[in-house]
Amino acid sequence: MALDRLLAAVHDVPEAEPADAEVARTDRDWTSVYGQIATRFPAYGLYAVSSPLALGEAAMTGDAIDDLADLTEDLREVLWRGEQSGPDDAAWYLRFMYEAHWGRHARELALFLHARLSERLE
Repeated sequence: MALDRLLAAVHDVPEAEPADAEVARTDRDWTSVYGQIATRFPAYGLYAVSSPLALGEAAMTGDAIDDLADLTEDLREVLWRGEQSGPDDAAWYLRFMYEAHWGRHARELALFLHARLSERLE
């Protein structure tokens, strides 16, 4: 449910411009985040995905834990930018990363989670 709400809410984030000065975040630790998520969700893992734009291509492999780690780190970056550079930079980064990175991960992950839910109900 939280993932669905996030995906819906991102569309309400106003268009904004990035900050003029780029400040690098130094506390990123994707490997640690991946490990924490893997511990919390041990049944998650690899799943099949395919590009909706490439009809007939073979399925690729997604990783639910990787998706959650990427999403976590991208959203932490949004919060950090809000603190460092202000709300406009945070809004810009959220929308940019949704379009460029985590949006697809989140949508593929949502399909995987829904498939698991549906399977339990059968």
